Amino acid sequence: MCSVGPVRRLGTGGGGGGAPHAIRPRQGGGVPVHRARTTRDKLARRGERHNDCTRRPTVDLKMHRDQLIGSAFIAFGIILLVGFFYAAVLTKMLPPYENWFLSAIQNDRYYCLLIPLTLPVIIVAVYLHWLSMKMFKHA
Repeated sequence: MCSVGPVRRLGTGGGGGGAPHAIRPRQGGGVPVHRARTTRDKLARRGERHNDCTRRPTVDLKMHRDQLIGSAFIAFGIILLVGFFYAAVLTKMLPPYENWFLSAIQNDRYYCLLIPLTLPVIIVAVYLHWLSMKMFKHA
């Protein structure tokens, strides 16, 4: 919002007789209400105008960096998933390799059992985490 009109001084509401400070009386009378001074109030005291139109928008570069790091983690996870799926499932269906490294992966039985046996361990870990949080909250 751009302020186009003349600057109004805070305080007594009149022209320039009162002190332009941040205390103004409540409508029902009684104790004055204090409010925090803003940049607009400080500039109005000096007779300057606060120009909202010239403010440049700030670019938050940290958000872009966080998105890049998050995308890198997701890509890394997808690459690991594809690699382990290849080692555990696809190599067993392919004909034997002549390369010693690929034939070692093909003849390995560890990764075939690792993925299915990880699921019960994850279920127990989630239950223990839930149990410990319940004890912490109600202790």
